Amino acid sequence: MSKIKKCSKCDAEKDISEFYLDRRKGGKFRAACKECIGKKGLEYRALNKQKRKAYDQKNKERTYKTKKKYTEKNKEKIRLYKKRYYQENKERIEALRKKNNMKKGKTKV
Repeated sequence: MSKIKKCSKCDAEKDISEFYLDRRKGGKFRAACKECIGKKGLEYRALNKQKRKAYDQKNKERTYKTKKKYTEKNKEKIRLYKKRYYQENKERIEALRKKNNMKKGKTKV
């Protein structure tokens, strides 16, 4: 049996799977649905482009170190993810490769 919850932003009644779990609230779900939260994120990114760019530039070194540390710690997990992604998207990836190689003049017609 699925539960229904009302979104605090769009007032639509949706299945509980359409809401993010909020661990800060002891396993309760967020008030806004995933779709509304996504829209809000897109709006924020559009309105704060320069602010985000400045932050990224300021924290470039820290971001690099964090990514490198994560990559080293999770090599096997990343390898398995990439392998699975490739298998699930093989045709799309091959089509993109072919298209890009044609642009660069690497493929014979």
